[in-house]
Amino acid sequence: MKLYNLKDHSEQVSFAQAVTQGLGKNQGLFFSA
Repeated sequence: MKLYNLKDHSEQVSFAQAVTQGLGKNQGLFFSA
């Protein structure tokens, strides 16, 4: 499952990466694509 950062749509990560990383760039939350 791919997730993208709500503040930076160019940042896409896997579910495992999102859980490990927590927040994306600029403290953005990850949301399913």
